[in-house]
Amino acid sequence: MDIQWNKQQDTRRKLSQVLDGWFRKLGDFMPVTAIQALDVTDVGVEDMRLGLPSDFPLKDHARLGITDHALIERELRIGQAHDALKKLCIQLGLKSFLVRRK
Repeated sequence: MDIQWNKQQDTRRKLSQVLDGWFRKLGDFMPVTAIQALDVTDVGVEDMRLGLPSDFPLKDHARLGITDHALIERELRIGQAHDALKKLCIQLGLKSFLVRRK
């Protein structure tokens, strides 16, 4: 039990370090108004919001100056979905081939 807990704590520590780096660089591409609007209450690293446009209500995008950022995030998410679907199709094709060979 202690080994599993230690691994989990180590994973959390590593994630926390990655998130610290992320938040240090956030100002390089997000407007100050959006960064200031982030709710950084004490939550576990697993539940922390990254400050992406999708973390803010749509009605606030113009006020925070993240309308273009939201469009870019949307396009990136669509690209991720296409990549995941392509990977799934390849895996299903392989599975189908293997099943037919048996």
